[in-house]
Amino acid sequence: MKKLLSAVFLGFWFSTAQAAVVVPVPVTISDDSRINAFLTNNSLRTLNHYDPKLLDSGGLVEQVLFRRAVLLGGLDAKFSAFIVPNSARARESIRDGSAVGGGFAAWNSFYQENTTDFYESDAVIPVGRFEKGLYTTAQKLGQLKIKTSHDLQHLSVVSTKTWVIDWATLEQLKFAKIMDVPTMEQQFRMVQAGWADITLHDFANTPDMSVVVDGIRLYPIPGVKVALIGSRHFIVSRKHPAGAQVFEALQNGLKIMQKTGEIDRAFFESGFYNMTARNWLLLTPE
Repeated sequence: MKKLLSAVFLGFWFSTAQAAVVVPVPVTISDDSRINAFLTNNSLRTLNHYDPKLLDSGGLVEQVLFRRAVLLGGLDAKFSAFIVPNSARARESIRDGSAVGGGFAAWNSFYQENTTDFYESDAVIPVGRFEKGLYTTAQKLGQLKIKTSHDLQHLSVVSTKTWVIDWATLEQLKFAKIMDVPTMEQQFRMVQAGWADITLHDFANTPDMSVVVDGIRLYPIPGVKVALIGSRHFIVSRKHPAGAQVFEALQNGLKIMQKTGEIDRAFFESGFYNMTARNWLLLTPE
């Protein structure tokens, strides 16, 4: 009887010890469906291509990189979606331990203000690698001639102060006027109406690199780009019971992916690091 009980106990302990660690990751409903569509035909463990048709934004690539890094780092993880409406709520869910961490990477400046709540990973996007275009209307493309950052000092730009890194970058470039509106839709309307010359936006994968927001299509001024002045990192909850374990695996996995060049390759293959703009002039503060 004792041998039987010991065998049962040992079997229970072994199955518990080998159980996958559940890792709730914050994700929006739309992103969750697109990630699931991508993973239907791709295994996180054997992934070798970051399809630009399904991973067409930096946020989606970050979601996949986070999960793959945790697995490569040696943790048997089972990822579950913790649905959130936006990145701000995602960060709060990680802060309070509802979620462990995930693909909503954060700027280093955010972490520096919240060090007691989070672990911060190595940089996923280093300083200077997050590039954006100067987007304007088709009518203004032929009018705006930008050869140096000095030319920006005669232009007006619209953004939002809540995008702290974007705003700080624009201030350093010394635009003639920086206007603050709360949403991207309003930014595009301001440019279309001629109240602002340009707005910053991620480069698009479309053939002409144009972006449509709320029915308004804007185009990047060709030949020039801007690099945001921060680095982006994954954050992991210090309050979630699995936080420390997930963070250790994440760091190990990111080091492997950095060594093989997979992180840069992921951003290039998906189009987030835009190949067309790769050799465009990078405008820097004078």
